[in-house]
Amino acid sequence: MQRNIKLTIEYDGTNFLGWQIQKKGRTIQGELQKALEKLLKEKINLIGAGRTDAGVHALGQVANFKSDNKLGVGQLLKALNNLLPKDIVIKNTQEMALDFNARFKAKSRVYRYKIFLGKTAILRKLVWEVFQPLDIKKMKQGLKIIKGYHKFSHFGKKNEDRHDYRCEILKTKCEVKRNEVSFEIEANRFLRGMVRNIVGTLVEIGRGNLGINEFAKMLNNQSRKAVKKAPAGGLYLVKVKY
Repeated sequence: MQRNIKLTIEYDGTNFLGWQIQKKGRTIQGELQKALEKLLKEKINLIGAGRTDAGVHALGQVANFKSDNKLGVGQLLKALNNLLPKDIVIKNTQEMALDFNARFKAKSRVYRYKIFLGKTAILRKLVWEVFQPLDIKKMKQGLKIIKGYHKFSHFGKKNEDRHDYRCEILKTKCEVKRNEVSFEIEANRFLRGMVRNIVGTLVEIGRGNLGINEFAKMLNNQSRKAVKKAPAGGLYLVKVKY
């Protein structure tokens, strides 16, 4: 009898070309499918909740696949982690209803972006090193503006097949701990590159290069001012909610 298995996955995206499998290059989906097919001895189609880009990390990516194999979820967890490279870890395995789809059943996703004020040897591939002083108060004001429904076409990658650029930002949060600044954004959906473009533009506010009013105009497509894209290494897919 066919089963539908949900995986919760953590990974360091530094040495990957992103989630989605490609003809050439190392990807998260590719490594997972290779390990699953070796373990289960069958062809696997793995569906991911978020197609993270090259260099982007995850603390709680979710994926699912269907299989006829009877291996228990606990055994699957242990065996998969033994097969996978050290920069991918399965945190949880769970059997779901057959209609569960990691991508299309998701109600919201939570992303976190980490900035380090200064230089860091240990965290350099896991944060964005920013050397100029930032006005965190103004950046928090900008973060508040994005809450609610907006047409984020200015902040996402243009796609000829996509006609709806509206997303609902459900929650935002900014935390400052010593030299680390983190931004957390939860939304019903995200456009490609959207979080990095928002954070990069917030940093421009913090540097004094962009005003809050101009940022609001950009959000409502009333400004042609270009967004600034933050580097991939500071971005994490934290959680997918169902």
